[in-house]
Amino acid sequence: MNGRRWSQLLVAAILAAAAVWIAMHTYWDYATLDTPPQGEAAHNRFYTFEKLVQKFAVQTTQVPTLRTLPAADSVLLVDDLRGAPLHIDGLEKWVEGGGRLLVSPGALLSNAKLQAWSGIGRASPGPKQKDGAPGAPRRAAGPDDDCAPYSERLAGRETGKSLRACLGSMRVAFSSMGTPAWSLSNGYGFQMLRVTIGKGSVAVIACECLMGNKSLLRADHARIVFDSIPLRRGDHVDILNPVSAENLLALLWRLAAAAIVCGLATIGLTIWRNLPRFGRIAAPPPPLRRSLAEQIRARARFAWRTRRLASLRRAECQALTQSACRRLAFYERLDAAQRIVALTARTGLGSGDLRDALSEDLDGGAESQRSAIVLLERARRLLSH
Repeated sequence: MNGRRWSQLLVAAILAAAAVWIAMHTYWDYATLDTPPQGEAAHNRFYTFEKLVQKFAVQTTQVPTLRTLPAADSVLLVDDLRGAPLHIDGLEKWVEGGGRLLVSPGALLSNAKLQAWSGIGRASPGPKQKDGAPGAPRRAAGPDDDCAPYSERLAGRETGKSLRACLGSMRVAFSSMGTPAWSLSNGYGFQMLRVTIGKGSVAVIACECLMGNKSLLRADHARIVFDSIPLRRGDHVDILNPVSAENLLALLWRLAAAAIVCGLATIGLTIWRNLPRFGRIAAPPPPLRRSLAEQIRARARFAWRTRRLASLRRAECQALTQSACRRLAFYERLDAAQRIVALTARTGLGSGDLRDALSEDLDGGAESQRSAIVLLERARRLLSH
């Protein structure tokens, strides 16, 4: 029993020593895992913004172009102008009528006409904005080290409140020709501001990254976006998103689906109709041959109908010559005048008529050609009999 107890105590001591070593060489800490967006959030960069404003009874709509501006007293968010030209004239009237416009720095600085109309531009670099200056922000080491407070002002007066925004080492500052109705600033100048134009307003935020799916809920980003518009319960927000524009095939199918279906069906039937067939569709007709007399009569009817009798007259002349060579001695050795005399003596026909019918001049009307053919055929038959 004593030996068994000692072995148990030894095992317990070894386990205790292992536990103490593990406890001394390990520690517990929290780790942040960056999971990629899934579902609709993977292709909709305004997904978090839309879901958040819907909690405050605010409706959102993504529009591909600005050809039709939103209703008055609504909100328009312009983040990207690529593929969607901005019509400043119509937009100016819409803002003066009560519209609220929120633009990103990229959309503002890429359009000089928009800067001139709104009075908002990029501020000139100050002494603190130069690289290596004492006030230059340092590189972020932790996840929230790039966040800094920004002072809030209303109508140019400080409210005593500050909002935190995670902008990193961004040194872009804005200038305004008038006093902003709302602004957030630091030592570099205005980072976010809103100016009043007519009954509406134009606001610009320091970075479009504030509205990203991952960054909107960081620090005070959501409140900054809401205050810059400003956003109220029951508003309607139109988000310009040229990426969501309908492609050409989808547009054609939506507008002319019936015509496309009919066209494709017509093309398919035409191809099927002209495809080669395998096997006989119908029995071939039995081969038929005309008699010589039918062939001659058919050709004569065709010649008379077309009024082209020169070939038939030439054939009659050749047939009469062949018959005379067989019936009259030395006919092939005679000249033209002697042949007329021989034919006249044998057939009894007039020599003048035979001379005209056998002449090489085959021109003339249909009646003269017919008369010559009839005379030549009569001479051939008389000569044969």
